[in-house]
Amino acid sequence: MSRRSVAHDAPPEVADAVYRLSRRIRSAREDRGWTQQAFADRMGVSRTTVVQVEQGKLGSAIATYACALHELGMLDGFELLADPDRDPEAAILAALDAEQRPAYLGD
Repeated sequence: MSRRSVAHDAPPEVADAVYRLSRRIRSAREDRGWTQQAFADRMGVSRTTVVQVEQGKLGSAIATYACALHELGMLDGFELLADPDRDPEAAILAALDAEQRPAYLGD
């Protein structure tokens, strides 16, 4: 089986979520009156990288988005992404004994 290229073959829900995040980052930068170059300098990246983040390019590393959020003072909550305590399916599975648990591919 071939690996899926996230940058080219992401599910629409993923692309939409990344795009919404990119719009929020751009809006927060503009609200602060920062140019893309000034923001890039603060983040320690190129202006091209900022452009890619603000366009929601799927090939941008998650660390770049995290750095952008940090510089904007908006990193709070980032650590909640994929928090196991906020995973309702995991809670249900944890409550089941081993015989009741569904078998998942790769288990």
